[in-house]
Order: sequence, then structure tokens, then C-alpha cells
Amino acid sequence: MTLSPTAAALCSLSMSLMGNYPKKLKVNVLSKGGEKIMLEVNPMSNVGELRNELQKVRNQGMGFGLPEEGYFFIYKQNVMEEDQSFRWHRVAQGDTIEIFNGCVTDFRFPSVQLVNANN
Repeated sequence: MTLSPTAAALCSLSMSLMGNYPKKLKVNVLSKGGEKIMLEVNPMSNVGELRNELQKVRNQGMGFGLPEEGYFFIYKQNVMEEDQSFRWHRVAQGDTIEIFNGCVTDFRFPSVQLVNANN
């Protein structure tokens, strides 16, 4: 199978971009209480995986406080979408991700009201 020149160029570009990203990122996670911990994450993993890592830390009794009522992640003053990767958010080596109490409501899809034209 032969790739078209465009497909080959896109494949090459994609591979070079992947090659510029480290296999593991060391990120700082900052709790609302000011506690800081450094964790290693895969740049291609979804941000939601950070919850799993933090739960592991908590279960090991390392004393890192997580809000009981729920929390979300902030990176560079923006809410992180947990179904997107660290790379998508452009998280770099040594960056800090903050934990905020509460939950985020997804406003990307406003509710649609159906109107019956026959009435």
C-alpha cells in the first residue's frame, strides 16, 4: 500500500510531534490547602487519570488532602476537561495543576426546547 504525498506528510508531521513530547511528565499537584505533591503522568493520558493517581496516593497514607465533596482541576487558570489528554491541555514538564473544591457543569451543550408547531 502506497500513501499519497499528503498522507505521508501528515503521518511524518504527526510522528515528529509525538517525538517531541516526553514519555512521562512530572507535574505538581496543588491542593486547596496548599499541599503540593509531584506525580508522573503520561502526556497522552486523559486528565481524569490524575484522579486515579491521587486516590492511590491517598490510599498509601501519604496525607495528601482531597476534598470529600468533589473536586476539579485547574491549569493556568482554566478548568481542565478530564476527557482530554495532558498534551491537549499543553501541560509541560514541571507545571502545576491545582485542585479546586466542587464540580463543573458542562455548558457546551445548551438545553434545547422542542416546540410543537401544531399547537
